[in-house]
Amino acid sequence: ATQFKKEKHYDRDSIIWCINPIKLNSHTRFPAYDDEKIPNICADKELQTLMDSPRQEYPLAVIGTQNTDRIIAQKGVFILFPVRESFDLESLEGADDFLIKIILPKEHIETIKHDLYYIGITESSLFPELESISKELKHNYEGDI
Repeated sequence: ATQFKKEKHYDRDSIIWCINPIKLNSHTRFPAYDDEKIPNICADKELQTLMDSPRQEYPLAVIGTQNTDRIIAQKGVFILFPVRESFDLESLEGADDFLIKIILPKEHIETIKHDLYYIGITESSLFPELESISKELKHNYEGDI
């Protein structure tokens, strides 16, 4: 999604947040989650109890039903946050273990966009809907990426 959502903001740097869901889950207090799996929210009824607990400090990475082309293409993992008014992942103890912030300088965005295209990361590969496919075809036909 990096390549495509920044199109409207060429005048400033872009930020990509990367999260390792397995390492994030290793911080949860729910003992059933080891460092080998990401729980399925549709199959585990205890997840909601965990997330409603006032003692739960960390969010939890989960997978859901793989029921759309977009979720399948993006290998979708979702983050469930504890019940709070606001939440800042960066300030959590151990955040450096599971969270990485990548800053893309604005002067490199065009180059990165072209590089992603040439290695096969395109709008239609991440968002496989007709709108994305037609937009990509139009750009290719017009000689623009």
